Amino acid sequence: MNNPRLLWIGAATMLLALAVLSTAASQTPSKPGPENMLPKASPEALPAPLPGNKTAGVDQVLQVLDWLAEYDREGRKPANKINFRLPESVVNEYLAYALRINPRPGLSSVTVKLGANNEISAVVWIDFDAIAQWHSWALPAPLRPLLNGKKALRVDAQMDARNGVFNYTLKSAFGPAGDAIAKKVMDEMVQVIGLHQRELYNIGQQPIPLPFGLQRLWCEKQLLNGET
Repeated sequence: MNNPRLLWIGAATMLLALAVLSTAASQTPSKPGPENMLPKASPEALPAPLPGNKTAGVDQVLQVLDWLAEYDREGRKPANKINFRLPESVVNEYLAYALRINPRPGLSSVTVKLGANNEISAVVWIDFDAIAQWHSWALPAPLRPLLNGKKALRVDAQMDARNGVFNYTLKSAFGPAGDAIAKKVMDEMVQVIGLHQRELYNIGQQPIPLPFGLQRLWCEKQLLNGET
């Protein structure tokens, strides 16, 4: 695997995981309080993590990455513009593979559900014991009995990736038992995870540049689209 492709694996995983993988803040967030908690929501079944094998779907994504790398190397000429469309199942196979070969501290799995109008739901498996060791205040006391070990959260967001930059809006987050987690609490957990990644992105403070000359990413139902 060449270096540009490996770099893109990290970047693409971060983008599709709604920036959970490599977020960071430039300052220490304030300690959350009980008022940050929201009422309990109805729990629903969460998908089990994929094994991360190198499947035909993964090969399909890696082929797209090779095209993008070549486009970047050759000067991003408008005549060589690239468009692609990837099914949701292929995106998830790739995310599992990317996390297996390029592990991220505090996070073990991400599965996304792609909807119309750039709506994304992500099931994110987080190592809450690691978060507690890094910054115990990041988990409010009412949540600590529920959020320990490796547990899955469901995060609902809307992405906005155009003009070469990526942004997203967090809409809601739910714990393993369906307990709603306030946006402030989720943002602080994301910041703590981000502080322990190799890359540092100040999400919320500045947009994230899309790599390799990508100008736009957008979702339709069960589809991820992109163009340079």
